[in-house]
Amino acid sequence: RGNNTRTVDIVVLESSAQYCPPERVVNNKGDFRWPRTLAGITAYLLCTRYSAGSGIYPGNSQDERRAWRRCDRGGYWAEEDYSRCQYANDVTRVLYMFNQMPLNLTNAVATARQLLAYTVEAANFSDKMDVIFVAEMIEKFGRFAEKYKELGDVM
Repeated sequence: RGNNTRTVDIVVLESSAQYCPPERVVNNKGDFRWPRTLAGITAYLLCTRYSAGSGIYPGNSQDERRAWRRCDRGGYWAEEDYSRCQYANDVTRVLYMFNQMPLNLTNAVATARQLLAYTVEAANFSDKMDVIFVAEMIEKFGRFAEKYKELGDVM
C-alpha cells in the first residue's frame, strides 16, 4: 500500500506564556471581538460584509478583507489595521464610494448633483469621515468649476 508520511507541527508553550486578553473593539468599520491571543502573534478577523460597495474596498476576495491586530511580546495589543473593511454606517459607505469614483469633464456635474441630493440630510452625518469625504469631493469639483458655471452653482 505504500508509505504515508504526515507532518504535525507542535508548539510548546511555557506555563508562564503571555497573552493579550480578549477584547471587543467597536469602530466605524464594525464590531470586532478579538480573541485571547498568544504574545508575538498577529490575530485576524474577517470584516463584516455589507451589501453596498463591497467591490471598491482593497482585496479581491472575502478572505483578503480582514482586520488584523498584533499582540506584542509583552501581552499587550499593539498595531491594528481595519483599512480593508467597509465602513459600517450606510451614509459613510456611500460617501466613500462617491469619493472613490473617478471625476472628469463628462461626469462632474452629474456627480455633483448626486452628491448634493445625498448630502441634503447632512444632519445625519455621524462619522467624521462623512465630512472628510464631502470636503475631498468639493475639492475635486473645484478643479472643474471654472469650466462649468453649472457645477459652481451646484457646489
